[in-house]
Amino acid sequence: MNKRVLLNLSFKKLCVLFLLPFAIYAQQADEENEKPSYYYDTLGQAKIGFLSPIAYGDNFIANGYDTWNGVDISAQIVIEDRLLLGLQYQGFKGRVIDQELVGPIDASTITHFFVTAGYSLLEKRNDFHVEGNIGIGGVGLRNERGLRRFNDNGFAVMANLDLSYRINYWLAFYLNIQNNWDFWSIERPTELDDVFGTSSFFMPSVGLKFYIL
Repeated sequence: MNKRVLLNLSFKKLCVLFLLPFAIYAQQADEENEKPSYYYDTLGQAKIGFLSPIAYGDNFIANGYDTWNGVDISAQIVIEDRLLLGLQYQGFKGRVIDQELVGPIDASTITHFFVTAGYSLLEKRNDFHVEGNIGIGGVGLRNERGLRRFNDNGFAVMANLDLSYRINYWLAFYLNIQNNWDFWSIERPTELDDVFGTSSFFMPSVGLKFYIL
């Protein structure tokens, strides 16, 4: 079974894990009117989740690495009624499967760090939330070759759609559908700009969201 099939199966599992709480907590819908007014007046939110990155396109990451699962961590504060500002970190590892393309590297830790701006697409007095986010930041490769370590980096942008279901005052389950576009500062001849200049990731994640009241 190849990497693409395994990643697709992992993503399907993520969706099942996200949808399960809806069945468990659906019976709480009739209690919504009993919640105090401050229930939805949050100051911010933080998330931690399981990340299943999928590199795609004709580039050195998609063709030269077998990427592993990783972690997605973010935090945002509420600026206006529906406007959010915050930070996001994503990290995972990749094993090199084509050293002729990538070079003499065994594996790399791949990280993304973004400053984010988001907007809630539904009214806050709702247990089901939909938020759209965009972000700018950086991408890094911490390369490993035996005992040697060296880094490559670049500029990155992202866009995502975040779906969550709130189960009590401070906790929710979330599913995040995100895409990252990377622009690398790797030394290369001009004819390899298409291969080493950019890369793209589809970055679905699922996990827990914590509210700050």
